[in-house]
Amino acid sequence: MSGYVIHSFQGAGDPAFALAQAVRQAVFIEEQHCPPDEEWDDVDATATHLVAIRGDEALATLRSYDDGGWLRIGRVAVLRPHRGKGIAWALLCRCLEDGRSAGFTRAFLNAQIDKLGLYERAGFRATGGEFMEVGIVHRRMEMFF
Repeated sequence: MSGYVIHSFQGAGDPAFALAQAVRQAVFIEEQHCPPDEEWDDVDATATHLVAIRGDEALATLRSYDDGGWLRIGRVAVLRPHRGKGIAWALLCRCLEDGRSAGFTRAFLNAQIDKLGLYERAGFRATGGEFMEVGIVHRRMEMFF
């Protein structure tokens, strides 16, 4: 899919944060029924956010931050009409590229069980067993650059 740009910003003060919030609201809270008090946290204020934007519409988002020397990736969300078009892949690749440039040598994320393939293609490997997070089965996945 083309016709979108990836906007990167730090913290929740950028106007594009409202676009990221709208995607996360639609995907996690409305579609997947995650509790709002578990979706919104203090990490947003300092995390790096990526948002795929076409015109004035956000299509997808993710965030990342330093978690004890690991690049932690999370809140990867793509609006339903835009899934299967490579947008999550583009965001993930950009995030990993930026992380390497920032000096990270390893990354991890907690992947919903049905999304493992995407992350495995990017070089992540599942570690440990399955666990529940916000009522959804996940596995931790790690990558070393």
